This record gives sequence, C-alpha cells and structure tokens, in this order.
Amino acid sequence: MVFSTADGVMFRLSVAWEHPSPSRKWLINGGELVLDFAKEEVWKGGELILQEKRNKLKMMLESFLRGEYDTKSRERAMRNIKLLERVQELLTSS
Repeated sequence: MVFSTADGVMFRLSVAWEHPSPSRKWLINGGELVLDFAKEEVWKGGELILQEKRNKLKMMLESFLRGEYDTKSRERAMRNIKLLERVQELLTSS
C-alpha cells in the first residue's frame, strides 16, 4: 500500500494482489448464476456456459493508442500513468 499526494490531495493506493483472495464475481440467485468478470466466464448451475479468452490490457492499450477514448478519458489515463511513475519513484527511492 502506498500513501502519497497528487495535486494537493492525499490518497492511498492499494492493489488487488494485496488482498488475500481477490475476486470479481457476481453471484445471482444464491450462486445459481455466476458472472466471473476476472476470468470472463459465466456459470449456470455449476456448468460453464460462456468463456471468452482475450488479452483485455492489450485491447485497452490498442484502443487508447488509436484515440478511441474521449478526451477526458485520455487525460485521466495520462494522469494515472504519471501517478504510477511517481509511485515507482517513491518506491525505488525508499
């Protein structure tokens, strides 16, 4: 976990891998239907009914580089990149 300041605002950055068991699942009807957003799977009654294999990070980066996001999304992404670079500097200087 990292604590820092950006544009005068204090923030805390934590990442999913710091959680002991990260999950991005929606359980519907008591688990009868499971939407697993991390694995891009849909389960019904314990049976896998849909699965998509794709590189989401690669798709997002390609879309960004083609300019398919609105200007505000691009600006937010650039601020996030600069923020991550700053975090990396803080971590390597410690």
